[in-house]
Amino acid sequence: MLIPNREVNPRQCLSSIAFTIAIEKGFTVDDSFRTEMRDRIENVLSSRHDHMIDQTESAGANITLGYALWGLGGSHTSPSKLTALAVNHLLALQKREGFWSGGNARPPIEYYSFTGTALAIYTIQQYATPGLKD
Repeated sequence: MLIPNREVNPRQCLSSIAFTIAIEKGFTVDDSFRTEMRDRIENVLSSRHDHMIDQTESAGANITLGYALWGLGGSHTSPSKLTALAVNHLLALQKREGFWSGGNARPPIEYYSFTGTALAIYTIQQYATPGLKD
């Protein structure tokens, strides 16, 4: 179990995806783990609400948001106002040349533009409002 009242680093949301893959492969996974992870990811996103609205996120925000939303997708979380806000913020972080930066100097998981772009594309496909998906 996760430690209560401790913020989860969204890049560590890969366990949510691992739980989903395990279930899809026929393994039994206590659904409370995925539910707890989903709730914690949503809390992290909620704590960034004002930063996303004001566009005051720090460098690497697209990586953090991308992993968080990938984790929610792994939990089969439905789109919401919060996920739409995160997508809108990710779209604002896109570079003029069309890619998203890697952000943080922590290879391999947070460093490369390829990672930032792949996470943003997944997030847009998963959570953008219908008018923004294209």
